[in-house]
Amino acid sequence: MAYTRSEVVLSTDPLRLARSPEARALAVAPWTPPAGASECEEVIPDLLRDRVEVADSGCWEWARWRDPDGYGRVTHRGRKYLAHRFVYSQLVDEIPDGMQIDHVCFNRACVKPSHLEVVTPQVNTRRAAEAGSYTKEGAREHPVDTHCANGHPWTDETTLVTARGYKKCRLCRREQNRLSRQRVLHRVFGADGEPR
Repeated sequence: MAYTRSEVVLSTDPLRLARSPEARALAVAPWTPPAGASECEEVIPDLLRDRVEVADSGCWEWARWRDPDGYGRVTHRGRKYLAHRFVYSQLVDEIPDGMQIDHVCFNRACVKPSHLEVVTPQVNTRRAAEAGSYTKEGAREHPVDTHCANGHPWTDETTLVTARGYKKCRLCRREQNRLSRQRVLHRVFGADGEPR
């Protein structure tokens, strides 16, 4: 019996997969659009047929539950996933450790494989910052961030980007370090400055 990719991916019977070499090959083979299909004619795989809606922009928007930030969520075999990461790993390829999936269309609800790209966290953060805000349908609009939580402006001198791509304020960090040193000195020497 021939299986479709969606039957293999959604199957909960591991023995069914173990019996058929064809089914095992389908389970690991990346999804490709049918031969001769153009970008706008890509056929939605059976796996997603009742889970996505095609938007005017060509995005495959997740039609099921979305979190408050606009990302689709899916539960598969008892584990919870972001929908775009789940779809990418099922239809294209595994996502390497430490990498993120960037929506090149800036639509957080989109799960279309050609609109998703594996990037480093730094690249993903930089692209989001360059875009200024996510204004596409399906995502909350975020204002352009110009100051840290304590009101310091984001400039090249005051901004530190961590290895994971997060933005930190150098001025706030300097103040936190100063207060931490004070607490340690107070603990060691006490309020009167004499060693304990």
